Amino acid sequence: MAEAPNDGSRSSPSVFISYARSDADIAAELATRLEAAGIGVRTDSHVTPGENWASAIEGRLRAADYLIILVTHAALASDWVMAETSQAIREFSDRAVTVVPVLLENVEMPLSLSRIQYLDFRGDKQRAMDALVSRLSASVDIDFSEFTPQAFEGLVGDLLVDLGFTVEREPRVHGKQFDFRASVPVRDPFGALVTEQWLIEAKHHSSGRVSVQTIREFIGFAHSINALENTKLALIASGQITSAGREILKSAHLRVVEGVELKRILLTRHHLVAKHVDRRLK
Repeated sequence: MAEAPNDGSRSSPSVFISYARSDADIAAELATRLEAAGIGVRTDSHVTPGENWASAIEGRLRAADYLIILVTHAALASDWVMAETSQAIREFSDRAVTVVPVLLENVEMPLSLSRIQYLDFRGDKQRAMDALVSRLSASVDIDFSEFTPQAFEGLVGDLLVDLGFTVEREPRVHGKQFDFRASVPVRDPFGALVTEQWLIEAKHHSSGRVSVQTIREFIGFAHSINALENTKLALIASGQITSAGREILKSAHLRVVEGVELKRILLTRHHLVAKHVDRRLK
């Protein structure tokens, strides 16, 4: 499929900051820093008199590329903050809203955020804020459609190594060639280290959607792979799963990392963005 020509320009990302009223000062400071870097920022303070509050917030969330959540005790007790968080995670994943928790206090992450890598602001807040602004600026408009399948596979391979995996490229298992066989040490429930094996495919989708056919194929592979002891199957995709694909995955033993989650992971790995994204835009 023909791609629109790239004129070298990149649009600025937009950010929605969700916070408790008691954290308004740091939210305002973060907003000022982001805006100074050319990043569009919205908060619930931008709701004008007469607007329906819930509809206005939903509209701003839908227009955002990133939802930054300032995580404090007050935020976790705020119905509005948790509603905004849940809405972004559950309803807007198809629109690629990347959720970025920012930890400001020693709190236990709620289940909705527990699997999302957070940014730690509990120490030097200014340095952490500098890093966040830099990473958002560096990850402006990460567009996986600009990658070739080979370039996307290279990015995934480097990410796996960065995550601590030992990686073998293009293994053949049960007559199928996978992109990666990856092993990583993990602790069992009793504290002993064991090696977990993964077979991983990197799928580049120029259309931006992961097809139901792709999901069905991987579920078929998963059934055969389950016969191998301690081996798991993962699909890392540049696009998003359709609603039909999500329904199919509910009963499948298969780990899928969609494009929105991949962007979220890259947000905290500036060196990979510089190597695989920034280099392509020069």
